[in-house]
Amino acid sequence: MRKIAERHLWACKIIDPGPKDHILEIGCGTGILAGQLANKLEAGSIHAIDRSTSMVEKAEKKNLRHLDHGRMTLHNTEFLNFESPRKFDKIVAFNVNFFQRESPRELEKIKELLEGDGSLYVFFQAPYAIDVGHADPIMENLLANGFKVQMVELMPEEPISALGVIVKA
Repeated sequence: MRKIAERHLWACKIIDPGPKDHILEIGCGTGILAGQLANKLEAGSIHAIDRSTSMVEKAEKKNLRHLDHGRMTLHNTEFLNFESPRKFDKIVAFNVNFFQRESPRELEKIKELLEGDGSLYVFFQAPYAIDVGHADPIMENLLANGFKVQMVELMPEEPISALGVIVKA
């Protein structure tokens, strides 16, 4: 069994999913974080989306147990094309580029998908050392689009760090 990257364990701890939470992960990649979050769910669910067919196929292989138990649903689609009849308690994204640039359509869609008291968790890890100042472009974009920053967390890890920005709509 492969070791789970420290950044995914750290992000899962910050997200702290409740057993009944309904979570959306944008850009799930191979499904590592989605699987960690699904481990915490009982009556809740996670919808994980990625535009890459090969990434979704890998996520499916890694998470068969969660898919079979109905705790996870995978979607191979662009975020703006994703449709859901439900709103989510938590929306999660790790290294999704549109948070670092002007992206009003994507952020408006997040507001539509987020429960009224829900939270958005935006995580970033670069291939070089970072500090909390690297959260500035993400925070500026979110604030300019009506989000309220709740917290910025830094995972000081060698050789590279990660950060998380937690916001409310």
